Amino acid sequence: MEYLDDDGKKSVESFTSLSLLVGRLGEEYSSDDVIVVVSDTLAVNHNVYGILDSYDETIDTIKKKVREYMCGLEADIHVLPGTISKIDGRVVGKPRDFYYMMLYTMTNLLKKHPRKRVLLDTTHGVNYMPTLAYQAVKEALSLVGPPTGNDDAKLEVYNSDPVSFNKEQGIACSRNKNNPCSPNDLDHCKQSLYKGTVQNILKEAINYASLIPYLENLLLSNSANKIVSPVGKPNDELKEKIKSFHKEAMEALQHAKITIKLVRYGLVPELAYYTATRGEETLRTIQDIVDKAVSFWKNEIRVLREEKEIRRRLRFDEGFRILIYAQILLERVMDVLKRDQEEYSLPSISSIRIISDRIYKGVLLFGTIQNREIEKLNKKIDSSMSQSLSKTKLSLLYSIGSGSKDNCNKFVRDLIAHGGWHTDIIYIDCPEKSDWEKCRIIIHAEDVCIHDSNKNIDLWSLIEYKM
Repeated sequence: MEYLDDDGKKSVESFTSLSLLVGRLGEEYSSDDVIVVVSDTLAVNHNVYGILDSYDETIDTIKKKVREYMCGLEADIHVLPGTISKIDGRVVGKPRDFYYMMLYTMTNLLKKHPRKRVLLDTTHGVNYMPTLAYQAVKEALSLVGPPTGNDDAKLEVYNSDPVSFNKEQGIACSRNKNNPCSPNDLDHCKQSLYKGTVQNILKEAINYASLIPYLENLLLSNSANKIVSPVGKPNDELKEKIKSFHKEAMEALQHAKITIKLVRYGLVPELAYYTATRGEETLRTIQDIVDKAVSFWKNEIRVLREEKEIRRRLRFDEGFRILIYAQILLERVMDVLKRDQEEYSLPSISSIRIISDRIYKGVLLFGTIQNREIEKLNKKIDSSMSQSLSKTKLSLLYSIGSGSKDNCNKFVRDLIAHGGWHTDIIYIDCPEKSDWEKCRIIIHAEDVCIHDSNKNIDLWSLIEYKM
């Protein structure tokens, strides 16, 4: 059919709308600029070679067939999990795995090839694919961000007008089996070539502010403690595998939840300090579990060639998403800290300000709180620079003293109200003759408050279990 640009200036005769959108990239583009996402359900399409002896072989076959159908267009092809049941066979699993693997794929691609602008074409794909693809791409852009730290990324969604062929026209304009880049009857097809306009149906500016609603939902999800779950009723062997995996993953999931809560509640000093003191080890742990989760999920896919069936025995849960979120958030914070650290291993006030600006751009409440607290601290440090500010407690700097430990409800209230700048746990350490923004912070996380059982609790446990 003939696809037309929404401004009416360009058109292209093609089997897919991709040809028209690729034209927007200009004459010079690489496969890094375009990805084509298809579902593994193509394995039960009669135009593909069918289900083979292994899942990897089946995926490779799908990629080869899709490459033939692209007719010379350069693109990176990704085959993600889907579900379908038809005469040619079945793919059994959970369609939401398409979303999880799309999020996993897009975050990895955007980290490797950052983009200021992403065009998403939802013209093709079965019902759940466009919806889940849009959600995953939006979240990935919010997490990874554009190449330059403080800019918004742009997400543009395109979709062609629906077109309905009559039977005769449909046969004439369908791909020729022997030459999939040509229709069955070119002359007959061109006599009444259908036209579809590729419309820009959505345009969004994406930044970290877009993440805030998702963070709350993640923390409240019933499946936040699960990374993978069985599809259907598992046997005893699979139950034991899942139990063993989650036991191994517990530490990574704990660190990930703490990271997300620090971001969610606007505790930037704690986020910077946590990353500076624990970030590298935490990132290695999280990355290891993410890789193992994907391998575990993939290894439990059963290919039943005689039954014409692909059966996934596992599905991803929100714990997998939590790990992805935390990994990227820690990487972004660590990137700021590494530029600022020099010989120090503690975060500076300057780096905390930059982290706040990047994460909370567009979030007026959190950004305002951080600016207020940092400016207040600036005035105090400037007036005290003649004195020694070596590991000086913030309460002493503000001359407000500190009494007995608060109960945890009051401590949490004050912690959030001041954006993490709690005067009883933060210490300021300023090098000699340093400007105030180079002053470093130290957080004393032990025994920060008294919880219900009249026992002291440390800061990180409080954030993990009580917030």
